[in-house]
Amino acid sequence: TLTVDNTAPTISSVAPATNAYVKDTVVSYTFSEAAASGSVVWTRTGGTADGASPHTANLTGGELATGAHSSITLTNAPTLVSGTIYTVTFNATDAAGNAATAVSSTNVTYDTTLPVISAVTPASSSSVNSTSVSYTLSEVCQSGSITWTQTGGTADGSSPHTKALTGSELNAGTFTGNITNNPTLVDGAIYSIAFNCTDLAGN
Repeated sequence: TLTVDNTAPTISSVAPATNAYVKDTVVSYTFSEAAASGSVVWTRTGGTADGASPHTANLTGGELATGAHSSITLTNAPTLVSGTIYTVTFNATDAAGNAATAVSSTNVTYDTTLPVISAVTPASSSSVNSTSVSYTLSEVCQSGSITWTQTGGTADGSSPHTKALTGSELNAGTFTGNITNNPTLVDGAIYSIAFNCTDLAGN
C-alpha cells in the first residue's frame, strides 16, 4: 500500500506564549497529524548567560501523536538557566518527510528565583497610630498582599484583613505609605502583619 502525502503538518496552540514568564519547562502544542520526528528548541536571546544554549529537546513516544498536548513536561526536557530569556521553537516532520512550518515564541523569560521582601515596617513589637507600611521588593510582582491578623488587645471581628497590592505597590524597590486597599483597623488591637508577593513567573 502506497500512501501519497504532500501535506505538511501544522503546529498550533503553543505555550509558553511570546513574552511569557515561566518557572518550568512545561510546554503545550497541537499537531494536525502524527509526526515521525519533532523537537522543541530553547535558544537564548538575552538575560543571564547560558553556555549550553540552544537546548534541543527531541520529541519521543506519545509526544509525537496527533492532537493536543497540553501542559506536558517533555521526556527530554532541558535544564535552563534562571534569568535567561529564550526563543522557544516547535518543529515537526511527518512520516512522508513533510516538514511543518516552525512556530516560535519569543522573549520567554525563565525565572526560578524567588522574590525577596525586606525592610518591612511596622517593626515587630512597635506601637503605631496609622496603617502606613514600608517594604522593599527585589523584583516586580504579579500579585501581592498584606494581611493584618489580630493576635491580642481589643477584639477585631473583621480580622484577618487581607488587602491586595495594586499598581506601583507591586514594583521592584521600596514602597512607603498607605496602600490603595487600606484596611480599617481597631484601636487598641494587636496585630501580626504578613507581607506576600508572587512574581511574574509564579514564584
